[in-house]
Amino acid sequence: MDKNNNDISSVVIDTYTEEIWNPEQEEILWAAPIHKFGVRQNEYNRHLIERLRATESKNRKLLSAYDRILKENNEIKEQNERLLNRIKAEEKRTKEIFGRIAAELDNMHQEINRVRLSAHLNGKSIERIINERENEIKNKTEEDKETDKVVETTNI
Repeated sequence: MDKNNNDISSVVIDTYTEEIWNPEQEEILWAAPIHKFGVRQNEYNRHLIERLRATESKNRKLLSAYDRILKENNEIKEQNERLLNRIKAEEKRTKEIFGRIAAELDNMHQEINRVRLSAHLNGKSIERIINERENEIKNKTEEDKETDKVVETTNI
């Protein structure tokens, strides 16, 4: 990273400025270990910043996905509500239709029973009329035979 960069990452990464190290300072025994520690700390800080940036990027993606999912969820809820209302309306309509059909079936059943009774009574009446007609025909033929006998006897 450039030392002139003014963002916060340069402050965190470059906590140990390597320019303060002077290799000619060998007479100070603690300077070399501190220099090595500073270099390692800077490298560690760079890795932390990279991980932090990656985590922030991932967090933004997850938040975006979360917002999208919430929006889709709300749309699905609204759609489900509309469908539920439509289903309730259809159920009400179906009940009305079945009610009308049931009333029509009751009317048809009553009409069928009336027709059966009428047919039964008419059948009995027709049977009675046919029997009466047959009896009349028999009586007439018997009378005709008797008159024929009388006529024959008078002709003789």
